Amino acid sequence: MKTLTKELLQELFEYKEGNLWWKEQKINRRLDKPVGSVNINGRRTVWLLKKNYLVHRLIFLINHGYLPALIDHIDRNPLNNKIENLRPATREENNRNAKKRKDNVTGVKGVYLYKGKFIAHIRFKGKQNYLGSFSTIEEAKQRVEHFREKYHKDFANNG
Repeated sequence: MKTLTKELLQELFEYKEGNLWWKEQKINRRLDKPVGSVNINGRRTVWLLKKNYLVHRLIFLINHGYLPALIDHIDRNPLNNKIENLRPATREENNRNAKKRKDNVTGVKGVYLYKGKFIAHIRFKGKQNYLGSFSTIEEAKQRVEHFREKYHKDFANNG
């Protein structure tokens, strides 16, 4: 059985602008469309070597020659698989770049309303950090955004 390597991927695929394309025509392969299909989680996948692979992981491997444990989409768009939008990440870094939760009622990531006050909190190095209680949402927003820029650095995402 073949193993997944950069060389194997280069034999099978051509990388162009965030997509992989089959190099050779075979049954069930379309040369006029990017490989794979979009799964229920909104990520492109492809069946290869009797396994389903996330295309962004194959793109990273074909371009960098190794596979990190996690790959972060910088712009948070799981279908933007351009190599310049992909970076290796730890679980914590990947979570830092996550978008605002759907149940967020304040509209500001890291801020919630409690007894008429805006509470600012943020997760860093596995710990929840209380940043203060504020009278206005603007103050709380400024506090979490400052913390994020200082400690989350390249993975800071205030959206």
